[in-house]
Amino acid sequence: MNFARRTLGGGANGGANGGDAGNRPRLELLMDEPMSDGSTPLALISDLDGTAARMGHHSLLANEFRESDEDEDVFLVKTIAGDDDKGVALGGTIAAGALITVFMSPFIGMVSDRVTFRLGRRRPFMIFGTIFMVIFFMALSAEVTLIPNEENCGTQRVYHNATEPSSFASFSSSSSSSSSSSSSSSSSSGTITSTAALTPSPTASPAANYTEYTPPCQDGNLGVYIVLYILATGFYVIMAVPYNGLLADMTHLTRRGFSSGAMGGFTAVGYLVGAAIGVFYDQLGTVAVYAIICVIFVASEMVTLLTIHEPRPVAAPHAPFSLRSIWKGYTDPFKNSDFTWVFLTRFLVQQAYGTVTYFFAFWLEDSVSLPEGMTASRAVSLFFMPMLISAAPAAVLGGVISDRLGHRRKALVIISGLLMTVCAVGLAFVRVFEPLIPLSLFFGIGYGTYLSVDFAMVMDILPAEKDNAKDMAVWHNAMILPQVLATPIGGFIIDQFRDLGCGQECAFNYMILFLSVAVYLILGSVFVLKIKGVK
Repeated sequence: MNFARRTLGGGANGGANGGDAGNRPRLELLMDEPMSDGSTPLALISDLDGTAARMGHHSLLANEFRESDEDEDVFLVKTIAGDDDKGVALGGTIAAGALITVFMSPFIGMVSDRVTFRLGRRRPFMIFGTIFMVIFFMALSAEVTLIPNEENCGTQRVYHNATEPSSFASFSSSSSSSSSSSSSSSSSSGTITSTAALTPSPTASPAANYTEYTPPCQDGNLGVYIVLYILATGFYVIMAVPYNGLLADMTHLTRRGFSSGAMGGFTAVGYLVGAAIGVFYDQLGTVAVYAIICVIFVASEMVTLLTIHEPRPVAAPHAPFSLRSIWKGYTDPFKNSDFTWVFLTRFLVQQAYGTVTYFFAFWLEDSVSLPEGMTASRAVSLFFMPMLISAAPAAVLGGVISDRLGHRRKALVIISGLLMTVCAVGLAFVRVFEPLIPLSLFFGIGYGTYLSVDFAMVMDILPAEKDNAKDMAVWHNAMILPQVLATPIGGFIIDQFRDLGCGQECAFNYMILFLSVAVYLILGSVFVLKIKGVK
């Protein structure tokens, strides 16, 4: 199946060869003119629904893989770095992977646009990237589980004083970190080893006693983890960039809203599957969860690889590879002002979503009163489930509506932005778990509505079909750059502003965090008005 896009001039390259076609509407031209395989685009519309479903099946599990990876990153980085440095450690880890993605993606897209294999331009990259991504993804789980970090093991002393309640929480690390204490700390709850009198700590009275407590070891090495994370991310890029190019190759302009909505819906369902797996993280353990994700991901990719037939590439010359052509590949799309505004709109919405995603677990642990017996990891999954359940139908419905309304997309972006803004402001002031469920539900409706036109907007203004993979990679960086900025900014806020204002009593740092999310969303809703090529 080959979708040959035509210009207003009527010929494949426009110009004078189109006869009287210059006076005919572009959509009419597209519907009437035969494709290279003898069919017409109108005859292929019904097949597009199945194509979107097959492509979406892979998108579903690709995003499930990514969502589960992000959720587990939060807890694994905290395990390695500890509570005091968890914000900066998470921000640095995610930012390192994001920088790799930003610089690799357009280059991989340029290569995929230029080369042709027997299996096509896109599928060989998808196969190669997936194989090594899974290898390094599993290595991440093994690194944290199998490599002990003795610097994070040891005995702590808890000082008590009946006359000074504030001293009950005073901790002082013991100087010993013997092998016996390391082995005793392997339990999930820690061990009390002794209680004795002691020379008082600075926060205790002269009569203070202490209890020696051995908490669980924090295994894993942060440096090794970051290296493995970067490698897994790099191979994800090799898989994902050609996949996005294939999606652009297969999407016809009359169905961009539907395709965008379908992909947004599958994305939300993929996130939901990841959240569901996260519910059982404590029972299954790190390695088992990662293995399940990898098996499902590989199986889903096989559906796409075996059922999609790549269209023949557009016959168009490309500049030879050089430093200049590579640089232009990164910068040329931004010469189109519409592309720039679409990029900024997506960047801000994803900055908001990424801030909520990456720091939500920390917020629950630090500031929210959870129901008895509920762990933070389980609470995170339970929060995201209603969000993603509502996002999936909102995305599909929004895509269909945008096509029915003559490809009008701006209103949906503005409505979604305002709805998510209200929810973000609500999160800034919530301190118990129960109100989070309705907030999650409405945030999901807003996010799904945005996803319904996200892909369609960039397809409306893509500069050139011959560079689909490269241009889609540049656009996709609007989702990746927030990881470079949102996580360090968010980590700085929660670590540095912890004691400002009313301190831990009202979690002023998280108020700032969620109000910054609201600002991102408002700006994204405003910037979409600047896009001239989108109604």
